[in-house]
Amino acid sequence: MNTGIWWATTTEHGEVFLYRNGALIYKRWSSGASVTFGAVPAFPYWNQRDHDIVDRPPRGQLRSVPMTDHSQMRLGKQPARHDARTLLLASYLTPHLPPAPSHVDWAAKVAGPWPLWKNDELGDCTACGAAHMIQTWTANGSTEYAMPEAEVVNFYEDACGYDPADPNTDQGGVLLDVLKYWRKAGCGGHKIGAFVAVPTTSKTLTMDGLWLFGGLYLGIALPLSAQSQRVWDVPHGGAHGKGAPNTWGGHCVNVVAADARGLTCVTWGATKRLTWGFLRAYCDESYAIVSPDWVSGERAAPSGFDLATLQADLAAL
Repeated sequence: MNTGIWWATTTEHGEVFLYRNGALIYKRWSSGASVTFGAVPAFPYWNQRDHDIVDRPPRGQLRSVPMTDHSQMRLGKQPARHDARTLLLASYLTPHLPPAPSHVDWAAKVAGPWPLWKNDELGDCTACGAAHMIQTWTANGSTEYAMPEAEVVNFYEDACGYDPADPNTDQGGVLLDVLKYWRKAGCGGHKIGAFVAVPTTSKTLTMDGLWLFGGLYLGIALPLSAQSQRVWDVPHGGAHGKGAPNTWGGHCVNVVAADARGLTCVTWGATKRLTWGFLRAYCDESYAIVSPDWVSGERAAPSGFDLATLQADLAAL
């Protein structure tokens, strides 16, 4: 029963995840509530109280891979492609818009877990980011919906050209192409209405986008230094050498929370903290998305956001 490769991760929120051979089998929230997806072994080195696994493996069966080791995970964002016709968030913020709160946390209502959806095997992070946004929107606006893995992989196939019969087609995706396909055909039956570019150089507009639209869809040119950081930040030596943008590769994440000290994104089946400096240094594209899962029915268009003009401009393109 105890054979296989096991590892545990913890998040800044005190969440605990236990994996076996890449599959999530146990999650514990900071509140103490837990859910089991399979048999959890009684390893003497699996310390649930301290939310960790110590480094020494029992009989060679347990490998401790802390949350700070992401080197074996897959990426999948191709180089950013910008279109001059892409609408800009700032164009639709009216003077009546109240400021975003200093702390936004749309993940608080997500029961979880955050599925991995094969992003440890495939470069499908652009599809995972879309599906995690849908999970966040539905958790806050209606009933939380975590897509079946097959639907997310199918979206990766349709939006990015991946063919499971040909491993060479596992090349990731371009965020702009994925957004356009998502708007046209939907992701697991969930279409989006529009998307706007958000300048990551502006903390105010980033907070506005996160607050108004229930999340942000980001493309990051990850440095090698990010493979071993508990919190993603610009390394002490600056954005050079292993800290240089894209030395590891492009990755797509979705932001679900932010405060004065940084942001929280979802990636590889867990939440991950990043600083504002990291965002400015490595994020090369950011989008806020208008989704019926967020703005429809009981949830009205955000006060101070000119949704009607945005829809008219979109129709004119």
